[in-house]
Amino acid sequence: MLLVLSMGTHAVAWGEKPRKWERYENASLIADEYFDGDSFHVRHGDSHWIIRLCYVDTPETDTSVQERLVEQADYWGISVKSVMEIGDKAKTFTEEFLKDGMIVETQKIDARGRSDRDRYFGMVSVKGNYLSEALIANGLARVFGFNPILSDGTAASAHRKYLLEVEKEAKAKRRGAWGIADPTELVLKKSVAVYSVGAHPMFKRVLKRGTRRVMDARTGAVLHEGGGECELTIEAQRTYWLLLE
Repeated sequence: MLLVLSMGTHAVAWGEKPRKWERYENASLIADEYFDGDSFHVRHGDSHWIIRLCYVDTPETDTSVQERLVEQADYWGISVKSVMEIGDKAKTFTEEFLKDGMIVETQKIDARGRSDRDRYFGMVSVKGNYLSEALIANGLARVFGFNPILSDGTAASAHRKYLLEVEKEAKAKRRGAWGIADPTELVLKKSVAVYSVGAHPMFKRVLKRGTRRVMDARTGAVLHEGGGECELTIEAQRTYWLLLE
């Protein structure tokens, strides 16, 4: 019997040995290809791949993955518009961090994606500093995603615990996305529901239960506030946050 365990976005068979890490020094960012804070094109000699950082998720920079945008907005307690603004800052941070080259470590595990080019999970460092940690420390990423054992043997659970402490400090010092979050709104947000035009009847029922605020998930605009029932024009291809009391 083959037992498969899920590890983030990757699955490994029970008893399977971790893949060997491959190390590439003097790799460079290909800045004229599409990239964002946690996924970018890398060149090393004649090789060209896309590297998806392990352990982190930076904010989206566009609306192509609406569900992820709303999820990230909820995580940081900010509007979708602000998520994309922080996403742009994360992209700029990554470009600056990698401008003079990098060391790439990868197990060549498929990170999937929409490109036809090979896309691998990896750890990227400059002068001994991981890009993933730097993004979290600056409030430009959350601890999230594929968590492998590190090349030096550090357990995945130990490294993730360390990064959560780094994130906790960034939140306390209100860096990056944490600096624009509204602490009072975070307390009020007991649950968040996302609806489209197809869920209009459910939308009405939830409103009758008492909704503190209704917001457009794309723009962050407040459409209704103060609880009680209200009439709203629910548009197709648009999602909404319901902040429930």
